[in-house]
Amino acid sequence: MLSMKRLYIIIAAVACCASAFCQDIPFDKNYFQNQKDAFKEANNNLKDGESYYAKEYYHEALQYYLEAQKFNPNYSLLNYRIGVCYMNLPMKYKCIDYFEKAYQAATGDSIIKVGSDSDIAGESKENVIAIYDRADMVT
Repeated sequence: MLSMKRLYIIIAAVACCASAFCQDIPFDKNYFQNQKDAFKEANNNLKDGESYYAKEYYHEALQYYLEAQKFNPNYSLLNYRIGVCYMNLPMKYKCIDYFEKAYQAATGDSIIKVGSDSDIAGESKENVIAIYDRADMVT
């Protein structure tokens, strides 16, 4: 039988390992020194996406963001903005996965429970989209 001390050590080790895999990695050349050319291309895609995002051209921004995200999938702000783009396009259902990725990268935790019909605060993905659609109609 495991002692409480050993159990705490195991829990702490698992928590440390889990947070290491879900770490927020910003677009900073210091993190990608061995990939200079790929970083430059991805960073240019990020900047182009930012330009369109600021103008609320979400479809155009999304194209650049997705290319940048292929290079660095663990940047919470990028995943959040991809989620916002999807939320403002007909493919709203895709936003949830990117909001989840953003949250995981930023905190190392999950807001969505595991399962095919994952939920946020007890709501199914479909209900979250329906709630957003109703709120969007009001504003």
